[in-house]
Amino acid sequence: MQVKITGKHAAFLVDGKTFAYYLSDYQGDGIIGVCCRTRSGEAPEFRGKVASQWFTPANPSLKGWTGLRLDRMALDWGEVSDLIRGSYFRSALLAV
Repeated sequence: MQVKITGKHAAFLVDGKTFAYYLSDYQGDGIIGVCCRTRSGEAPEFRGKVASQWFTPANPSLKGWTGLRLDRMALDWGEVSDLIRGSYFRSALLAV
């Protein structure tokens, strides 16, 4: 795994493929969150989660990615781990 830090943000890579981003006030939106590659249909509106915890990354190159806010009170760290782990394995498969 590799980590690339740019300003207040970090990209996490496996075999040269990015699988997660840590974002802090990305594009001045005030959001502190993690963005991960998701499967089709895995977006939060399909998962029955609290919509205010999720966001769609503003960067159009992140199509198919979902953001989870880390700056919310009721954060389920197991859910954060599952999101990152799933993205890691999807990205690792793309790198093969």
